[in-house]
Order: sequence, then C-alpha cells, then structure tokens
Amino acid sequence: DKSKEEQILRCASRLAPHPPAVETILRALTAVRNDPSNPKFRRVDKSTAGYQRTLQDKPGAEDMLLAVNFRRVGTNELILDPSAVDHALLYLGISALEEAKNSAEYKEAKQ
Repeated sequence: DKSKEEQILRCASRLAPHPPAVETILRALTAVRNDPSNPKFRRVDKSTAGYQRTLQDKPGAEDMLLAVNFRRVGTNELILDPSAVDHALLYLGISALEEAKNSAEYKEAKQ
C-alpha cells in the first residue's frame, strides 16, 4: 500500500489533464481546510449532476478524496468525519493540486 502522501501526489498527477476536476477538488479541499466544522464541506454526493459532470470517471478524483480521509458511505456519498480531518493531508492535497495547475497537461487541456 502506498502512503497517503504518495497517493495524493499520484492522484494530483492523474487529475492534471482534467482541469474542471482539479479546480473542483481544490475548491472542496480549501473549503474544508477553511471551515472544517461545516458539515456541508465534508460531504460529497456522487449522485448530483455536478459530480457526475466534473468528477465521475476522472482518474484520481475519488481516490484523492479518499486519500485525505473521506470515506465511502453507501454507493453515492463520500463523508469526511470531523475526527478524520487532517490538516497536513489537506495542505498536501491543496499543494499538489496547485502544482497540477502549473503542469503542461493541465495547461494544454485548459486551452
């Protein structure tokens, strides 16, 4: 098994060619970091049109959320329990996604 850090870096790299997914997860992780007590930011509903359009089937999207301690609940939800919020993992995820935005793959896909 890869460490959480390795998982996060690998996911960010796999997401780079998918700018909307990079931006969506970056916004989500930043929201949790800035307001970890808000349950709205710690829940992802995979059945929404927004999730399906932006994140579903994007390589590394769900794995990135799982790597920062979200967990699967049923088939359509990802939840980050308050006790599982890890600021170091969130920081690493945010940094890795910011770096992905500077990659050639991201910039090419963004055009």
